[in-house]
Amino acid sequence: MAAFPGEEYEQRLARTRARMAEVGVDVLLVTDPANMNYLTGYDAWSFYVPQAVIVPLKAGAPLWVGRGMDAQSAILTTTLPHEHILSYVEVPARTAANAENQGWLASMPGYGEGLGLGVKLVTVFPHNDAAGLPSHQALIALFDPSTGSPVAVMDGTRITAIRTAGGAAVSVRHLARQDAGVLAILGAGVQGHAHLEIMPRVRRFAEIRVASRTMDSARRLATLDPRAHAVESFEAAVRGADVVAMCTHSGQPVIRQEWVAPGAHVTSIGFAAPSGELDRGLAEAAHVFVESREAAFLPPPAGCFELAGLDPSTATEIGEMLLGMRPGRRSRDEITVYKSMGHAVEDLAAAGLVYREAVAKGAGSTIEI
Repeated sequence: MAAFPGEEYEQRLARTRARMAEVGVDVLLVTDPANMNYLTGYDAWSFYVPQAVIVPLKAGAPLWVGRGMDAQSAILTTTLPHEHILSYVEVPARTAANAENQGWLASMPGYGEGLGLGVKLVTVFPHNDAAGLPSHQALIALFDPSTGSPVAVMDGTRITAIRTAGGAAVSVRHLARQDAGVLAILGAGVQGHAHLEIMPRVRRFAEIRVASRTMDSARRLATLDPRAHAVESFEAAVRGADVVAMCTHSGQPVIRQEWVAPGAHVTSIGFAAPSGELDRGLAEAAHVFVESREAAFLPPPAGCFELAGLDPSTATEIGEMLLGMRPGRRSRDEITVYKSMGHAVEDLAAAGLVYREAVAKGAGSTIEI
């Protein structure tokens, strides 16, 4: 097994522990092979692949958990507070069934210790605007993780819109330049509305440009914020913008690499065949961030159209950046791209907040099945 130099290893471990202290994490449980390699100094892709690596905040070297061992039990032997552990998560690949009018239904199940057990069923019907309906509609079901009993069923359309825009906003907070003053929003549907609502919470934009397939829809969205105004084309919105938020259901790129200014941050949440909204050349040239490499680089429809065939190791998971395990923006002129596919953990976290608030306020209806 090949180890990198000890000094570099200590620097990586120190950076990771500094970030753990910053976010209040006492024990870090790592299961991704690339991250295990990063933290231990050993090639986790070699003949010995552990189940996990446990990094205590204050004492000792990372602990390798071998196959057949219980990672959670091993964590408890550290005698550090269990409530601060980054917990176990299991999220299978998304599956989808094609339907009428170029629509499809996707299933996104997931489990997260401390988050719960649930599944989102989401439909994407790109022509729904003609019927006055959102293109994305969803239901989320929550279950008791210890018994499997159904706990709640809730509308997932608003939750999906807000958690998706929220994820993009997290990327803006940590990857966009601090002096970013111009925001471009491409698309004026449900996601365009959600991005206009959330993006200004993480940067003080002086100007917000809105572009859509029709000027009427762009103007309607722009009326919701005094800093916003409609522009006639996607290119006009993108050129010179510091942050570009793509919120379309286009199966062809709505942005070009040559339009993007040096140092810009681009977010893309759209998903549509055959090519998606993000320019392939931009994806190849930029520093790309994703929620999960394992999911994003799967063949569509589980993975991204725009990233298909690219080397997954070139992308950084947003969580790796937040924990200081991999770098974020590396220079003022670097172009960064956040490509979102959605992740069941995001749905579990958001739905859990809604459920707990509903119980506390006595909202919703109790039924017997």
